[in-house]
Amino acid sequence: MMPLDVWGSPAQQDDIRWRTLGPGDGIYVSGFFLDLRLGYSGIFFVNKRAKIMRRMYRISVALALLAGLGACATLGTAPVVPGQSEAEVIARLGQPTHIYADGASRLLEYMHGPMGQATEMARIGPDGKLVTYEQVLTMRSFAKITVGAADKNTVLRTIGAPSETRYYAASRLEEWSYPFKDNGVWDSLMAVYFDQTGIVRKLQNGPDPRYQLGAFD
Repeated sequence: MMPLDVWGSPAQQDDIRWRTLGPGDGIYVSGFFLDLRLGYSGIFFVNKRAKIMRRMYRISVALALLAGLGACATLGTAPVVPGQSEAEVIARLGQPTHIYADGASRLLEYMHGPMGQATEMARIGPDGKLVTYEQVLTMRSFAKITVGAADKNTVLRTIGAPSETRYYAASRLEEWSYPFKDNGVWDSLMAVYFDQTGIVRKLQNGPDPRYQLGAFD
């Protein structure tokens, strides 16, 4: 391995300067300097600039870890808790996207849009207090929808409003689309199909095409 050129006083050498190369002739890769023109590599000496950059990197990593821990703590804390009044729930979560009557209870729906892949439902009991607050775009919730019996109102109370609707003239079926994370991992799309009387005729789950390779090309 050929030596690298280092010159100047001992003090100047502490901030090592390399032989000047033409554009694209030399690069640093994983702690080594590669001279693409002459075909040799030299040991990458640590200088003041490298020390400063390394120190800044450590600080940035530490800040990122702290931010991640803070986010985890936020996610792990329920935004609302059972027993709170409807007014307190709305003050904390904002105005619901829809409100559904379910017997003597009220369901406050909080959709997060097509890319959010989640819809939370807050159930307010007859006494005006929060009973449950849960994410409803899950396989467990979809399983509550009975083909041949459930209607649109049942679906709305179970999983909320769809992100998109579509009508197929050939089959005379209306599709309601629900993007969600299957098992919290897979980008999926649940489609609920209604006949002309508003009764569910089938549910179809599959990969969300928007997340497939080349979908945004």
